Amino acid sequence: MQLILLYSVFYFLFSCSVPHDNLYDWNVMIYIAADNDEQNSISEFADYSIKRITLGASEKSSNINVSVFCDGRYKRYTGGKSGANHFKLGENGMVNSKYLGETNSGSLDTFKRFFDDNFKRSAKNVLIFWGHSSGLPFLTRELNSRGLLMDDNTLEDKKSMTIDEIAEAVEYAKNKIGRKIDIVGLDVCSMMYVEVAYLLKDSAHYFASSQGKQDAFSWDYESFVKRLSESDESADSLVSWLVEDFKNFYDYEYFEIGIQNRGDRLSNDTFSVVDLNKIDDLKKSFNSLIDDIFNLSLFNRSETDIRKFIDILSVSKVGGCENAIDMISFFERLKNLMREFGIDSIDGKISDFLEEMNSFVAFNYSRRSYKSSRGISIRGYTVGDTAPTLSEYKDYGFEANNNWLALLRSFYEKDKRYYLENVILKIAE
Repeated sequence: MQLILLYSVFYFLFSCSVPHDNLYDWNVMIYIAADNDEQNSISEFADYSIKRITLGASEKSSNINVSVFCDGRYKRYTGGKSGANHFKLGENGMVNSKYLGETNSGSLDTFKRFFDDNFKRSAKNVLIFWGHSSGLPFLTRELNSRGLLMDDNTLEDKKSMTIDEIAEAVEYAKNKIGRKIDIVGLDVCSMMYVEVAYLLKDSAHYFASSQGKQDAFSWDYESFVKRLSESDESADSLVSWLVEDFKNFYDYEYFEIGIQNRGDRLSNDTFSVVDLNKIDDLKKSFNSLIDDIFNLSLFNRSETDIRKFIDILSVSKVGGCENAIDMISFFERLKNLMREFGIDSIDGKISDFLEEMNSFVAFNYSRRSYKSSRGISIRGYTVGDTAPTLSEYKDYGFEANNNWLALLRSFYEKDKRYYLENVILKIAE
């Protein structure tokens, strides 16, 4: 009798403590904000991404849960209604599981509702944000311009998320799951910055995004879903396939689906994955190296030498973006410049840091217009940066407790030619 009673108590406690949701191998959640850019709508491309998920599905897809939030004006899936929808992967592909009507996709609260409604307990988790991005200048709330995931049709005053709010969304998902998310992706333009990665480090293992422009045809979601359905992929192997499938899609399949007329844009693609578990050690090494470089007072050398430093910054910019310096390209060139200057005191330290960087960037792919793209950018300094702007970045995340921006500013302020070309002549115009 006592054994029966103990068994009954044990069964009751166990059944109450274990969630009754089906346990999937993978839970994939994709948040698509496409209700923007009225004259060149990306809504049709959002629809295309959903179609690609359907193409990748098969009878073997029962081991994965794929949920999509999509807000846009393209009406194929909404029966003529504009607004937001929830989609789920069913036996016959993606099905519309909930019509939401006009919804602000630029709101953190909207994301939280989507996550709460659709999350299923799974062994591994992927969270992807899809849409437009203004790049890094909106890094903090105070510097917000248009931000990420803009919703131009909402009646609310706030129409986009900051990167702070994306980090908050990822943390919210992590807390609901109870552990770090395996892969977080930003399927948007120009967000593979070390500053962004640093904000996500406590909530995810891997971060995937683009250093430069992301074509509206997006990632290869067909191959992505197919791999999850047909094999027992680990997160480590999946991130490698993410990059490989991206490369194959834009090298080959892009032509097969009849987009040859967009050939000029084929060069505007870059994609990489970084290992967030290594970023704390990377920051310590970076801080120490930058302090050593700053203490060399290179900005007090001749104007010719200062120009050489400015030049290696310029050629290390990602796709000509003023605010994005590719870290690996820059430090490789800096190492050679130090040797040219006859300075060998930090040669070994730069080499060690480059080795650490190449380990941090787990996988990388870039096309011909991104020759300097090696997987991760850091914010550069521009003449338009004001003291308050620099102050915001100086104490923010990855930039805290190092002299990176102070170092760059010291060189630019000494470079007379740079100021002549970029300040005085532009003012005169």
